[in-house]
Amino acid sequence: MFLDIAIGIFAGLGIGGVYFETIPYWFVILGILFALLPDIDGVSWLLKPSVRKEWYKSHRTYTGYPFLYIPIAGIVFLVFGKAVGILFSICILWHHIHDTFFLGWGVMWLWPFSKRKWKFFPDRDGKISFVPMISWLPHEEEKIRQWSGGHDEGWIKRYYLRPNFIAYLEYGSLLGACLCLCGYYL
Repeated sequence: MFLDIAIGIFAGLGIGGVYFETIPYWFVILGILFALLPDIDGVSWLLKPSVRKEWYKSHRTYTGYPFLYIPIAGIVFLVFGKAVGILFSICILWHHIHDTFFLGWGVMWLWPFSKRKWKFFPDRDGKISFVPMISWLPHEEEKIRQWSGGHDEGWIKRYYLRPNFIAYLEYGSLLGACLCLCGYYL
């Protein structure tokens, strides 16, 4: 999540610098929102645990399918113009690339043509493994859960509240993005 926010800031500043004489703050905020959009179904974590269990099963379904965003990107280009369309496309693409590496449950890059999920350098028992890639179909999900050590309620604590590669990458990226943002606007 923090890496996605950082990419939204970097994309907003970079693309905004090409299309605007002075980058409007709303453009950077839009970049952050676009970068977080594929996880909109993840708001289920704010719900009660009994309700969350039902919602969590659907996280990374429709909002996590890259092909779904191709027609949406076309509409964004037509309605809002080239700058916003490029920002949308870059942020959405980045989010899916980010979800394909390390954490999470992979991405169905070829949906609706295939239900196969892909993941590079997956985590195993909370640590990044040296397995370069894993791929699986929905009926193999339980086998992948067992191999990776499962997905429990403590993943936020394990990845974001303890020193580890993921925390350093995510917080470091966000810090760098915030410094660039402050450097530009101050």
